[in-house]
Amino acid sequence: MQPILGYLRGVAVVPPPSPPTPSGPVEGMLERYRSYLTVERGVGTETARGYVDAVRPFLQERLLSDGLALDLGHLTAARCRLLCGGALPPSEPRCGESDCDRAPISAGLPSC
Repeated sequence: MQPILGYLRGVAVVPPPSPPTPSGPVEGMLERYRSYLTVERGVGTETARGYVDAVRPFLQERLLSDGLALDLGHLTAARCRLLCGGALPPSEPRCGESDCDRAPISAGLPSC
């Protein structure tokens, strides 16, 4: 069945498969991040996958013991840079650097 579906999708007769529904807070946040990268930032699919794979361990460490939520309440941009160990290149902030460093991260995205 897959070869037929692949062909029909290739000629745009059948729509592409729906992305899997995220399971749990880590996968939900990663899906939001992937969507942000591809839709808002114009990053390619493979590049976005690399970023998502790099962020997954960071989020998994912040999963609460009940596994139902992420503990992101005390994170700031400065802490994220520190926790990433400088692995990601610094970007030009849209606000003053000191404001970004102190700004809490809400809903998983920096506020500046």
